[in-house]
Amino acid sequence: MGFYYSLPEWTNPRHVWMQDPDSAIGDYVNNYMVPQFKELVSLYHPEVMFADGDWQNLAEEFRSAELINWYYDEVGPEAIVNDRWGRGTQHGFKTPEYSEGLYMESVPWAECRGIGRSFGFNRNEDLDNYITDKELIQHFCWLVAHGGGMTLNVGPMADGTIPLIQQERLRTLGKWLEVNGEAIYGASGHRGSLEGISNDVRCKENLPPSTAIDYDWVRNAPMKGVPVDLFRIQWKGDVVFPEEGDYIFKVEGDDEVRVSSELGDTMLLYRKDWVDNSMSQRTLHMKKGERMSFCVDYYEKDLEAKVAFKWSLDGGKSFQPVYSNWCGTVYWHRTTRCFTDKDDTLYMIEFERPNTIVEIEHGPSLPKNTKITLLGTSGTVKWRQGSNRKLTLDLSEIPQKEINNLDHAWVFKIVRKMPKPEMMGKKNGRSKVKQKM
Repeated sequence: MGFYYSLPEWTNPRHVWMQDPDSAIGDYVNNYMVPQFKELVSLYHPEVMFADGDWQNLAEEFRSAELINWYYDEVGPEAIVNDRWGRGTQHGFKTPEYSEGLYMESVPWAECRGIGRSFGFNRNEDLDNYITDKELIQHFCWLVAHGGGMTLNVGPMADGTIPLIQQERLRTLGKWLEVNGEAIYGASGHRGSLEGISNDVRCKENLPPSTAIDYDWVRNAPMKGVPVDLFRIQWKGDVVFPEEGDYIFKVEGDDEVRVSSELGDTMLLYRKDWVDNSMSQRTLHMKKGERMSFCVDYYEKDLEAKVAFKWSLDGGKSFQPVYSNWCGTVYWHRTTRCFTDKDDTLYMIEFERPNTIVEIEHGPSLPKNTKITLLGTSGTVKWRQGSNRKLTLDLSEIPQKEINNLDHAWVFKIVRKMPKPEMMGKKNGRSKVKQKM
């Protein structure tokens, strides 16, 4: 059992969050939050404590280190916390929200997301806001294959019931895990080369025309089918200057934006991780009616997704979007295959329904006595591997009816039977003996 615990409260009279000064939270922390926290833990002993609402204050102001140490002592070795305990905290597993552009091997992490785009029930969400069964299952597999996990939120209605569409998503995910859970639970992201983690297909799509580049995609993507992270957008447009003057151009975004014009290769450049972003602004003197072509390249990596291209005619006092008939194209990679590991077993997860013959150009190197099965079906999968690591799977001995009962993601279980330790090093009947050091 785990608890979600909001460190501040919206309207507590001891400290009204977002209204009272952040530094004046001491009375609330000492005389309300700490006693409440200890009461909850003492009564229920939750094994997971998921803190939140920490972005306004430092960890020291919440007495986080003291509370976490007390919590560990109270609950015991099963206790675990997340990383949202105030700015500067060094505790817990990472909890990125609606972000899939991550790959961390050294720190445990789990993406935190809702089935829709809200963490509560939102009557204004339409069907497109909800992740589909297929998207949910494949996204879950993608996260685990990249070393992470998923904390999936449901938004109950006022009477406590879970909306039917969210129930359906949970039941479908549970049904899939009943068959394929061994590829998820206790498994880790594939530790081989990055080449072996996934198989991606390059995709591109034209965006609807727009008059301005000023976007902030909160928990969302530019359009349906595009991931919330790991994409690129290129806009092109001709700009007509409405009056003569010194135009201060400015570009900003998350994670990188480049602007080029007919004057040169790179006119503006902004990167979130740069301390000096002096190249993000440039002044040009333009005449009324003059025309110039621009190309705006936006590169989204992880977490936030926003981009803006603006100008100012009043010396930088105010900025407005650069208006044009912008035509944009979004580029991304769609994963079709990923892998997880558990002991000597490799799980290959296919996002596209497998045919009778499955060919993998650069498959994992397999010993000759490897056994391959398709989870949820009987029989074994015949296989062969060429010298160039091309792996061919033959599903002809698996009943088609059993394959038809599977959906959303198909998992091949690859048991790599390595030679026994006592057989290692044997040659011509003689064994090598290692000297003890």
